[in-house]
Amino acid sequence: MGALKTEWKVFTLSILAPDPETDLPGEVLYSEEVLVDADPLSDYYGWAMTSALADDPLVVTGDVFIKYSDFGYDWANSTAGPDMDMMGCDAVLDFPGNRYNYLGQDGAGEWQLDVNSGAFTFCGDWILEMHADFTAGNGIAVAGNGGLWIDQSGSPSVNNLPSIYAEVEAASTKENPVELTNPPVSNPVFASQTLDRDMMHYNIYRDGEVVGDQQPGVHEYMDSGLDWGTYTYHVTAMYDDHESIATNMVEVTLSNVAPDAVMLISPGDGLEVEVNQDNLEETVPFIWTAANDDNNDPVEYILYASGLVNGDTVESFNPSPMMDNGGFEDGMEGFLIWPEGQGSNAILTTGDGMHNSDDTFEAYEGMKSLKMWGQYGDTYPNETSIYQAYNLESAGLSAGDHVDASGAMMSHVDDWVGNGANSAYLFISFLDGDWNMMQSTLGPLMDGSRTVSEWHEFDVRAEVPAGAVNMNVGVAYYQVSGNDHGSVYFDEVNWYSPQTTTGLFVPYEDVAMDAYEAGVTDITWEWDIWSFDGFELTPSSSGPRQLHVNVANLLGIESASLPKEFALHNNYPNPFNPVTNITYDIPEATDVTLEIYNVMGQRVRTLAQGNHEPGRYQIVWSATDDIGQALSSGMYIYRIQAGDFVSVKKLVLMK
Repeated sequence: MGALKTEWKVFTLSILAPDPETDLPGEVLYSEEVLVDADPLSDYYGWAMTSALADDPLVVTGDVFIKYSDFGYDWANSTAGPDMDMMGCDAVLDFPGNRYNYLGQDGAGEWQLDVNSGAFTFCGDWILEMHADFTAGNGIAVAGNGGLWIDQSGSPSVNNLPSIYAEVEAASTKENPVELTNPPVSNPVFASQTLDRDMMHYNIYRDGEVVGDQQPGVHEYMDSGLDWGTYTYHVTAMYDDHESIATNMVEVTLSNVAPDAVMLISPGDGLEVEVNQDNLEETVPFIWTAANDDNNDPVEYILYASGLVNGDTVESFNPSPMMDNGGFEDGMEGFLIWPEGQGSNAILTTGDGMHNSDDTFEAYEGMKSLKMWGQYGDTYPNETSIYQAYNLESAGLSAGDHVDASGAMMSHVDDWVGNGANSAYLFISFLDGDWNMMQSTLGPLMDGSRTVSEWHEFDVRAEVPAGAVNMNVGVAYYQVSGNDHGSVYFDEVNWYSPQTTTGLFVPYEDVAMDAYEAGVTDITWEWDIWSFDGFELTPSSSGPRQLHVNVANLLGIESASLPKEFALHNNYPNPFNPVTNITYDIPEATDVTLEIYNVMGQRVRTLAQGNHEPGRYQIVWSATDDIGQALSSGMYIYRIQAGDFVSVKKLVLMK
């Protein structure tokens, strides 16, 4: 080695740990004075030469701060020193959370964010050319002069930018300001010409075992289906020829305190209910106390009942799921599409082939699922919605009630929604009486951040706004452009309105339905109220109880004594799907006409017409018109005329 050149300047290189309380630079883990080549004609101009860390490596876990130089400030004379500033900055501050300063002599100042101190307001982000040899990774990364830029999240960019970014010069703005002739405007990203291996994906480890992977550039992972407990996680990068060293370890504890048990108030244990044609609209009042939750999670309540019918167990939940065919087992029956006629969807069955793949499809539940993809039309961005429509009053909803929708989604690796910026989601929309949009709530996105080829469960909640008359609940696919691709599968889409009050009034017809349809004279329900905080269920402290329901009179209506007056009874069940029973009394021989009308006043079905002898009559209507075609959901009117007697009642078909 020759004599030391006079163009060398002394700076300081330090490695600092984050302060656990402030997350600012804290304890100094390593510090070394280094010599920086300040000769503009040198091949190493601007570089600090050191091998101390290579000779005695510093092992760190987690994040660290790199501090380069004290900027050569002359504290004794309160002026800039001759060695000041071997760094530069761009023109726009894109990452204010990444720019720190320490103003003051060592030991006399404190670390702070520039945006909090107001210092260096004329600067954008700091830019510093570095060369690092990552021997553990068996590769190199270079920033500047055609090298590789590592972004604020620690991930390499592989995008080639214009030469004005790729050819940023290494220069001292103080020693030779004219050397830096082409500073970038904002957030420089350099061409990746020196990366010597291809990254395939990230491996996510839980308790030492791989539980999933994630695509390059995606820096989050959702782990699901876990029991309460403590888990440890770390991540590695998988390259074409090796796996990187592990990141720091993170410990996650999942815990929950279940909600308190309620106390049952009404009905008393062993209540007996006699159901007949005249009391179907009477109700059984289920009343209970409120439950507290130590985690302050919102609590809802579920009435669960079970009974035996002909030796088979029947179950009842209240509130119950409201969407018909949410698993798409009957194809698209019951669903609407917007825009109308849009064909960017299909129903797949387990075992079917999948686009661009050798794999076969497997539904989330049952045998079938819905598949959606972009429209690839003339309009971008575009959205396709597949949904079911409801009248709020018919669905038993009013302003202030909550609606919860849920469903499962999946995107296969060979036709991944992450091939661009497309996404899919659940939605709940509320509309006025003319079906004009009032409010729409979207659920979390199924997009490129989700694990490929894996079913994910989603949910969304919305509150019914004042003035809303109608509601749409369904799924949607959003396509950003014709260059954004991929498809998403949907299954088990449904909704319900959570029970958040401590009382529920159940009509006699509901508690009698299972026995009546099976033709048995009675059923004993064993029931209880469960409190639910979104995670765990707790049964009541005073249940279960029993409710005895006798439907013998309801089943024997055909053999009852002759009626003494004309009457048209309430249909049963109501709302109904797919059939309902309509009963009427004729006390004397006369001509009878029984007809069904839609809400526009148009007759859609004649159920009875002609002379009737005295008696009680029952007709089963299967929601079809006079030519056998199925009618759509909604409200209908049934009207009887028997001699001078006329009566009109409403019924609701809900699919």
